[in-house]
Amino acid sequence: MAVILSRFLLIPAFYLTAKYGDQGWMILLTSFLNGHLTVCVMTEAPTGYKGPEQNALGNLLVTFLLAGIFSGVVLDWLWLIDKGW
Repeated sequence: MAVILSRFLLIPAFYLTAKYGDQGWMILLTSFLNGHLTVCVMTEAPTGYKGPEQNALGNLLVTFLLAGIFSGVVLDWLWLIDKGW
C-alpha cells in the first residue's frame, strides 16, 4: 500500500522537476518509478506462498506487466497516428 501511495506522490515530483529541475533528476525519478519499484513488487509479492503458487503468481505478474507495456506501446502508436506523424 505504501508503494502505491508513493507513486501518487511522484506525480507532483515529476511536475516540479519538469518545471524547475534538470533533465538528470527527471531520468532519476523515471528510473526509480519504473525500475526499482517494479523489481520490489516482483520479488516481494510471491514470498508468502509455496513453490507452485509462487510460480503461478510470478507468471501472472509477468503477464500483466507485459500486457501493460504492450497496451502502452499500442496507445502511444495510436496517439502518434492521430497526430499525423
